[in-house]
Amino acid sequence: MVYYPEQNIPGISTLTHELRANTYWRDVRLEYTNNQVIYKGSHRKNTAATSDAAWTIVKYTWSGSDLIRIQGPILGAWDDRATLGWS
Repeated sequence: MVYYPEQNIPGISTLTHELRANTYWRDVRLEYTNNQVIYKGSHRKNTAATSDAAWTIVKYTWSGSDLIRIQGPILGAWDDRATLGWS
């Protein structure tokens, strides 16, 4: 059995348990422009700093009211989301 000592959630003792917990215990952040989501970031810890490099970030591109492109996910800091190498 693999144990993750940095986890303080009761019952989390294996990677499988951690992945299941990820669904429920995490921080999700959104950035909007004109009522459209531009970036969505999620982290497995609900107390993560926005400077932590383990955020999973997705970028959405819009043309008018049409969603035309979804890029990512890319790992990086939420604070650096605009400079993560989007092409």
